[in-house]
Amino acid sequence: MENRNPTSRNYESVVFHRSIRPILALWSSWSRYLRDSLHFIDARRVAVWGRAHGGFLAALALASSLDVFHCGVAIAPIVRWRHVLVHEFVSIYYALAGGVVTERGDERTKRKREKEKASAYAERYMGLPNATGNYRGYAEADVTKQAAALRDKTLLLVHGAADDVVHLQQSMALARALADQGAMFRQQAS
Repeated sequence: MENRNPTSRNYESVVFHRSIRPILALWSSWSRYLRDSLHFIDARRVAVWGRAHGGFLAALALASSLDVFHCGVAIAPIVRWRHVLVHEFVSIYYALAGGVVTERGDERTKRKREKEKASAYAERYMGLPNATGNYRGYAEADVTKQAAALRDKTLLLVHGAADDVVHLQQSMALARALADQGAMFRQQAS
């Protein structure tokens, strides 16, 4: 299921500064409809997966109280939105402080653009994580706080160490939270 409609302004109004619950409810209703109307779908084996933002949604869908999804794959999930912003601010501070850059110019420009896109994406839909912005939304969207709900689910957590868009610290934070809660999961990092 692909519920995003990037060309529609209507999608932005649904998710801007709001809980992710409407999207999860939509996924649940679609999955229930397919499960109930197609006889060959085994209700015990309905899975959810996604990459980056989709990995975030997959992990939250699996952790939610929805009884539709029993297993999932989260590939390079964003588990803490505030880290998407913090990384960019640290990079800007480092550059302003006269940090030495050893990368080649073209590669440096490419990485800078990717970081700017990630930060702009988080700010576009979540706002800023401060008292006048959307602090509550950032707290609700922290997947590590939902780790206890993943104890009885099957999760595969995948992340590439060279991923410049979603940094490995995101998956490691989720892995630590899952381990602290005693949740069994599989992980692949390369």
